[in-house]
Amino acid sequence: MMPRQATFTVGRFIAIGQGLEGLPAPGARYLVAHELGHIAWRHGAKTATGLFLIGLGMMLEPIPEVALGVGAFGLTMLMVVRHYAEFQADAFAARLLGWPGVLEGMQDVDCYLQRPVSPMRKVRIERARRAIHGKPSH
Repeated sequence: MMPRQATFTVGRFIAIGQGLEGLPAPGARYLVAHELGHIAWRHGAKTATGLFLIGLGMMLEPIPEVALGVGAFGLTMLMVVRHYAEFQADAFAARLLGWPGVLEGMQDVDCYLQRPVSPMRKVRIERARRAIHGKPSH
């Protein structure tokens, strides 16, 4: 059985999913470099803050206006952090591997895990291609 999520970070630790023993070296290097980017940017702390705010909003239920505002802010923070965190982690990986290494690694991981490429992943792949060819990314 293939892992649903290849790797993730917990604090300063990188957790590597089972079943990645046969992953080609470029894919493995990319995964580690990308996860190091999450650690360097402290994305775990930002995610924890968003989750805390959602929980706080639920605790403030007796005051609906405040609860909704706090919970909505926490949810928005989580969505924004998740979106930009992946781009930041890829950019960090590119500092270690170069954009060609990031692109090759992404493709190796997707092929090995046999998973469909999400819309966000397509944007990240396109960003890597544009960086290789010296075109600005939007």
